[in-house]
Amino acid sequence: MKASYVFLKKRRFLPISLLGDWNMFRVLWVGNPSVPNAMARESIQDFAEVDDTTSLQEAWSKLDSQNYDLAIVESHLPDGSGLDFLRKLKQGDSRTELQVMIVGESNENGEQSMEVSAFKMGAEDFVWQPLHFESFRARVEARLLRSPRSMDDSMCLQYGNLMIELETQKAYVLENGQKTEVPLTGREFKILYLLARKENHVLSRAELIQAIWGGAVHVLDRTVDTHVYTLRKKLGAYSIYIQSEVGVGYRFATGQKNQKGLSDGVKPKSRERMVA
Repeated sequence: MKASYVFLKKRRFLPISLLGDWNMFRVLWVGNPSVPNAMARESIQDFAEVDDTTSLQEAWSKLDSQNYDLAIVESHLPDGSGLDFLRKLKQGDSRTELQVMIVGESNENGEQSMEVSAFKMGAEDFVWQPLHFESFRARVEARLLRSPRSMDDSMCLQYGNLMIELETQKAYVLENGQKTEVPLTGREFKILYLLARKENHVLSRAELIQAIWGGAVHVLDRTVDTHVYTLRKKLGAYSIYIQSEVGVGYRFATGQKNQKGLSDGVKPKSRERMVA
């Protein structure tokens, strides 16, 4: 069964893990491969693929062969500056959809004038070193959520009478013209949406853990199974859409009934503590 796509009238910024395909965002980092910068890059690698270059020449070569959603460019480079990159990009280059974040060095003279110049030349954001990783991650995420590819995903999915609404992060069953909400937790909704968004594609437990819990906490495979079990119970007749792939993970499929029926979820032990 193909999903019906209903485009939402009002955009609301959502957790980046719910948008698009896995590793859909690509970031080009142009600058010094120092340890702090490497740590900053690692902080965004759970939702973006990051390519590294150390010069403007290498950056333009990368841009000629690959599309990127965001370029993070340091202010001082061996063959120019972040402002040089902006000048070429914004004045006549065809890659008009590429967003740019400039990273400035906080001990530079004329700090404020550089930041003002960057914004006047079309930079989408400007940050100062040393980078604060949580703030930097949030800024990159906000920029990617405003990328053209992200904006294309502002929709809800409908499979028969089951509606999965991304904007409100709620699921509904349609009966006699009325919407009845399925009372899902935040993580149950994310599991449902991610599986439905990748219909007929098996998502491993590791992929679900990375997308929903991230790398900040240690989550066992059993925890994923527990959430899927409770999700299936709440979906009732529609639980057959969530199918198990033994030893791998789960898929969302509406074409045929799971051979194991409705009971192939893993029932949680009463003493097991679920990661919220």
